[in-house]
Amino acid sequence: MILDIFSDIEKERGYHDQRFRIEHAQHMAQEDFQRFTRVYVIASAMQPYHAIDDGRRAKKRLGHFPG
Repeated sequence: MILDIFSDIEKERGYHDQRFRIEHAQHMAQEDFQRFTRVYVIASAMQPYHAIDDGRRAKKRLGHFPG
């Protein structure tokens, strides 16, 4: 959802080399990796440990992401 918002802002205002960033982006759908690149968003502070440690709880709360 936030990638959609960032994409809309870029379409409206153009690219100005002032990229948005999303913190703690370790639980993502596979197709979102390419979306980060297309809309120039930085996936910041990804924590591999948290992807493993809280991954089970995230899956229970958010559901399974395909991919």
